[in-house]
Amino acid sequence: MSYEMNVKELTSKERTVTIERGLTFAESSTLADFANTITAPATIVVWSMNQVLWGTWDGTKIAFPESVEVNMEFATEVRVFSEIEELHVYKTKRGSWLGRKITDSEDITGIVMDTVDSTARLLGNEVRHIDGNFIECKDSGRKISQIIPTPAISGDTYGLVTRNYVDYVAETGQATYSDYRFVAIVGMKKG
Repeated sequence: MSYEMNVKELTSKERTVTIERGLTFAESSTLADFANTITAPATIVVWSMNQVLWGTWDGTKIAFPESVEVNMEFATEVRVFSEIEELHVYKTKRGSWLGRKITDSEDITGIVMDTVDSTARLLGNEVRHIDGNFIECKDSGRKISQIIPTPAISGDTYGLVTRNYVDYVAETGQATYSDYRFVAIVGMKKG
């Protein structure tokens, strides 16, 4: 799938969408518990109190860059996503997990929504391949960097494709984004 057009212009597309809200997971839930709700392959991103970690899910195992450990005690938010679906959960004040799952389909039965895909450049204008599975993206002149899964589409830099779901205000017809989800990491050209 090519996301080149999203860098230049935004276009809408009708999709059949299933949104499951109010999903709950126990405090003791693991990344595997979350990943098992999504069809592999998928990308995982974990926000912790001190870092953001990117990994992959192949249907049987979760992989993060070598020497990276995810401590779920410090995790606050998790997204597991692919081109067709995403599970987004966050830790509540009580320690349990609450979230929602969005699944897109090309079917014509079900709830049809307008969607708009957009691509935002991820941190880092210097790219270094760590291995065949992960890339380090670093801003030149700064000490901050992130390690992301190697996407199928390579580039000079990398971007995150998000899908925005459009609702319309009945009284006015005004369009609003009612939700969004992560879709993919893609390569982008500089400039």
